[in-house]
Amino acid sequence: MVLRRPLTTTDGRIEELPVGDTLPPLLSPAVPLTHSAGSVLIDPSVSEVFTFSAQQATQQISFANVPQTARATVLLTGDEFGTPYALAAASYDNKSVYLGGQSSLISGITVSPDGSKMFAASRTPSEIYSFSLATPGDMSTATFDFVSLDVSLQEANANAIAMSPDGTRLFMTGYSSDAVYQYSLSTAWDLSTASYDNVSFYIGTEELSVAGFAMSPDGTRMFIVGPNSRRIFQYSLSTAWDLSTASYDNVSLWVGSNSNSPVSITFSGTGLHVLVLDSQQKVVYQYNLLSSYSLTGASYANLSYNFTVPENIPSAIEYGMGGEKLYMIGFWQVRVYQYSTLGGLSPAVFTYDPSVQWPGGMAPSSPGAGETNLLDFLTTNGGTTWYGTERGADFS
Repeated sequence: MVLRRPLTTTDGRIEELPVGDTLPPLLSPAVPLTHSAGSVLIDPSVSEVFTFSAQQATQQISFANVPQTARATVLLTGDEFGTPYALAAASYDNKSVYLGGQSSLISGITVSPDGSKMFAASRTPSEIYSFSLATPGDMSTATFDFVSLDVSLQEANANAIAMSPDGTRLFMTGYSSDAVYQYSLSTAWDLSTASYDNVSFYIGTEELSVAGFAMSPDGTRMFIVGPNSRRIFQYSLSTAWDLSTASYDNVSLWVGSNSNSPVSITFSGTGLHVLVLDSQQKVVYQYNLLSSYSLTGASYANLSYNFTVPENIPSAIEYGMGGEKLYMIGFWQVRVYQYSTLGGLSPAVFTYDPSVQWPGGMAPSSPGAGETNLLDFLTTNGGTTWYGTERGADFS
């Protein structure tokens, strides 16, 4: 192992000079970092030195409260976690929640990234309901918040919904109008603060029986699926989370070879896998994508899962808890069923904000379990660009 001391050049880049294999002294006390829903924020106004140990399978390093010039040294310690989004390892948790007290026709759900909130869409009445989970991600602890949103003026039969990860944008579609509708929440994940933005987007040209709906986590891609065409259609939003900027990409994925009744879709966090639910077969099929959240070149992964719970008509699926859980709505039983989708152990992965530039254009490998990597970050333009370098790796 070679430890490197960073040397800042006049253009702001960080060069690397080998100095042996002893850790140099840190200039200020190390501040432990925390994470929320897989995001780890470095605040240079607090300290120049930080520590963080992996808390889940994937976490992204980002920055906040950045002055014009700032430097941060971070000691990242790795760990091992079950592989998320592992459909092959799916198993029923013997946990569910009954939603029949609110509606007899629940058709879609969306769950907050931290697993503490769930919104459920109802066809009759055409409303959206809010639930809180006392134990994040555990459907058996979900309770109704006595908060609902009437969307019948936009759609007579609400069906599928999606939320922005920050909980401030809600999207809904249904069977009657062949359109997607946009709502804003003035308080994150508080449905009582939701209001219609008077923004909609017609999708009936592609699918007349829209059943499933999904958004990419950055708000720039939108997808629909339905049994009429038996295709997934892809759309782009030139302004993230702004439906008025949506347009059809002229890209679709035929799923009819496997599914006669595709009614719901959900993506893995990387956007490299999409699941398609067939309500008649009670089967989920996985497709692999060549590029993140892009259907171009996508193909069937020869992987499927049969739902075994006592439900005749599964109507929707949704990944949750960073891919550790898969939720299925039972249309007949009016329940949300919970499955685990964690595969075998693998090293945690650290990703970095797109503003970070690395020598050679490649981010360093993530540390192994129990090992620590020492990273340096420098910005001279208020965080628009960060220059990152690995000073040392594989400390144990």
